[in-house]
Amino acid sequence: MVHADETTAIYRYYSASTGDHYYSKSAATPGNYVSEGVEFYAFATQVAGTVPIYRYYASTSTLDHFYSQNAATPGGYVSEGVEFYAFATQVHDTVPIYRYYASSSTRDHFYSKNAATPSGYASEGVGWYAYASPASLPTQSPTQAPTKPPTHAVECQSWCEASSRDWATKCEFNACFACGGCADHPGQLKPGGQFCAHWCPISTVPWTTKCTFEKACADCVAC
Repeated sequence: MVHADETTAIYRYYSASTGDHYYSKSAATPGNYVSEGVEFYAFATQVAGTVPIYRYYASTSTLDHFYSQNAATPGGYVSEGVEFYAFATQVHDTVPIYRYYASSSTRDHFYSKNAATPSGYASEGVGWYAYASPASLPTQSPTQAPTKPPTHAVECQSWCEASSRDWATKCEFNACFACGGCADHPGQLKPGGQFCAHWCPISTVPWTTKCTFEKACADCVAC
């Protein structure tokens, strides 16, 4: 049984007769398609931070399946509802899922974690972010630290040490202006720009991960 905070496999299927690629969380190969295995891992139900990925189908023209974060049905397609949930922006351990389109022959939309544009297709950028292998989100028990940590430096250090989440996740909750590296750098609990400008260059965590949420380090320059 897959729990709500665990990913599910998203399978890729291909129809040689229509040239259509079809993606589904169902492991049952649909008629007229062959399985091409698991392409990535996403969520069957919505979890924190994810967005719905809608499935559309052009049943009367190109016979193309199209997947998008956009809830507005594109022209020539009909909505087939939400197929899975993924991330609109990149989070820890996720990879970009690229969208490609073959406009001159099969008019097929193709989605892949591979950044190399396949022959006969044109790149349409990143469709969403998902996992390349099975994953699960960290969960909290009632005895664990609150979802949003306190902002006082000493309290924050304790929160960091008690939390099972890594520093990149903790700093997304507006703790960056008050906390240093917590257990890693407890002596660097300095507020605002002085703290960020000092800590960021020696950190292996990307600046955008630590400081973009809620403008926690608005007075810092990007490292």
